[in-house]
Amino acid sequence: MEVCGKRTETATDTSRDLKKKEERMELRITNPQENWLTEQILWNNEELKAAIAEKVKDYKTIAYTEDSLKDMKADRADLNKLKKAFEDERKRVKKICMEPYTKFEQQVKEITALIDEPIGLIDSQIKEIDESRKAVKREEIEELFLTVGFQSFVKLDMIWDEKWLNATVGYKGYIQLAKRSGVYKKINVLSIKAGELISYNPLEEELEINLIEDDYVRENTPTIGYYAMFEEVNGYRHSIYWSKQRMLAHAEKYSFAFYKNGGAKSLELLEEGKIPEKDMWKYSSFWFKDFDAMAHKTMLRQLISKWGTMSIDLQNAIDKDMAVIHEDGKTDYVDEVKAEDDGVVSDQELQEVQEDQPAAPGTQQPDPKGIEASFFG
Repeated sequence: MEVCGKRTETATDTSRDLKKKEERMELRITNPQENWLTEQILWNNEELKAAIAEKVKDYKTIAYTEDSLKDMKADRADLNKLKKAFEDERKRVKKICMEPYTKFEQQVKEITALIDEPIGLIDSQIKEIDESRKAVKREEIEELFLTVGFQSFVKLDMIWDEKWLNATVGYKGYIQLAKRSGVYKKINVLSIKAGELISYNPLEEELEINLIEDDYVRENTPTIGYYAMFEEVNGYRHSIYWSKQRMLAHAEKYSFAFYKNGGAKSLELLEEGKIPEKDMWKYSSFWFKDFDAMAHKTMLRQLISKWGTMSIDLQNAIDKDMAVIHEDGKTDYVDEVKAEDDGVVSDQELQEVQEDQPAAPGTQQPDPKGIEASFFG
């Protein structure tokens, strides 16, 4: 990166340079070569095993008496002496074999200790950023709690769950997890802009669109719907399309925070810049912050969880996002909830689906059991 004609090093530049250097930093065994390392210690194993087996066979048939106590002790001493001779030799050989490895191990640890130092520095910065993010999110939750309308005896600490501060997978994370599984050849999600949709046949899963070529124009054109598709490596394909109206209805049904603060009407005002700055804190729901990103995430979860093949990582990510964690610690999932969208996924970044009912007009007092849905819409 150049500033005023001078190059300044960024974190990205540093990372790129380090990766180039890593290509030259490869541990190579030069003496002995790896294929020379001892794979087997050759000794007269079978010969001694046969001789010892023959020797101890006699002891198994001896019937000692009280009068032969002295002989018993002598025989035991002979056997212990024989065993010790083998053990001493084993230990001697082990020491010889381990001496070069022990030195090698210590040398490697000295090098990895040098690597641990920047790892520790990076970890501390990651922790600092994460703690800052959690602090902001906690403030948002506390502010929202005051507006929800709980009775005075209900305190936030009584229902607080640290999981509410967790960060979860975004829609791009779903795409990466899906591709990493090795099952998917293609997987994508797309906002459809006004004027682009020509036709969509849900039976044949055929979408005909004419994309706006100018990126700037497309970015500033209103969204009318969402399309998601995948193709597995075995050739199986599936796709779905939702209108924006359907997505708005879904958000209002499953996100109490989105519904409580005006839902679609408030979103329209936000997009038009008509919400006063002093009231912006009310719209902390991710549906208000980035509706399209949440819509993309919902489309992918709906598509993959219903028709796709899921790896363990992908299943865990979807389960985490779709979970409704109740006050007693029990967990429900959206697919187990009665929903008009055939078990459509939850609406929020942080395990936050209202248990089974949309927020009804005139609701006075939210159920504390659905507190996660209230906070995280």
